[in-house]
Amino acid sequence: MLSGHGGDADEMKEAQSTIWIEEVTEHARLWQKEKSGALHIGGFSLGAVLAVMVAENIENISSFLFISPAFAVRNPWAFPLAKIICPVCPWVTKPINPNPIHSGGLSTNALIQFMDTLKTMKKSLSQSSTERPFFCALSGADSTIDAKKVREFLWENFTHPANNLLIYTNEKTRPKELNQHEEYAFGGDDDIAMLNQSHISVQIGQNDIFFGEKGSITTSTSQALRIKNSGQKEVFAEMNTKITANEFIHRTPFNPHLDVLLEKIRDFYSKL
Repeated sequence: MLSGHGGDADEMKEAQSTIWIEEVTEHARLWQKEKSGALHIGGFSLGAVLAVMVAENIENISSFLFISPAFAVRNPWAFPLAKIICPVCPWVTKPINPNPIHSGGLSTNALIQFMDTLKTMKKSLSQSSTERPFFCALSGADSTIDAKKVREFLWENFTHPANNLLIYTNEKTRPKELNQHEEYAFGGDDDIAMLNQSHISVQIGQNDIFFGEKGSITTSTSQALRIKNSGQKEVFAEMNTKITANEFIHRTPFNPHLDVLLEKIRDFYSKL
C-alpha cells in the first residue's frame, strides 16, 4: 500500500509524491532481487503514472500494463485550486463509506500530490521508457481522465511496434483517423454500460464482491445519499442522455466484457 492508502483517511493529508515514487521503486528493486527474468509492471490510474516512474529509476522493465491511466485529467483547474484551499480545507468531501473501493471522499492534498507525481513523470520521461511496449485499456466516457488527451500522450511518447490500445467508446466519439495499434470496443442500445463506464470500472467484472451483481451497489457515497434523499430513480445511461427531473444518471461500475479484456491482455503478453 502507498503511504496514505489503506489506513486511516487522515493519513492522506500527510502523503507526499516523492515518497510514493520511492516506495514503488523500492518494491520493484526487491522483486528483481528475489526473482529472475522479465519484469512487467503496470497500474491503474495513478498507478500507471508510478509504473512509468519505476521504469525511469530501474532497468530491465519489459513492458507496461495501463488501466485507465491518469496521464491527462478532465479538470486540470482543480489542482491549482487544491493548493490554495488545502491549508484551510484538507477534505473536499471526507470519506464516510467503510467500503475502501468506493469513492466516498476527496483529499485536497491527494490532488496536489497526484499532480506533482504526474508532472515529475512527464518531466523525466526518457527514451528508455517509451521504447517499452504497453497494453492500455480505458473508457472514452471516463469521468476522471481525459481519454482523448491520454490517447494523444501515448502515441506521442511511446514507440514500440507491439503497443496496443483498447478504448471503450461509440461511433460518434471514435477518432476519424485510427492508429494501427488501436482497437475500439462499441456498445449498442442493449449494451450501454460499455460506453458509460466510471473511472474504475474498466477492470471490474459483473459480479464483483464490492459492487454487487451487475453493479447493483452504488459506486459513490455521495451518489447514494443524493439518490436516497431526492427519491430519484437511477438511470444507467451515457452522460449526455436526456433525463427527467426524477431521474439520476448512474455511471456503470463494471465492464460487461471483462473476459474479453483479459483475453486480449493474455494475447498481448503471449506475443512479447
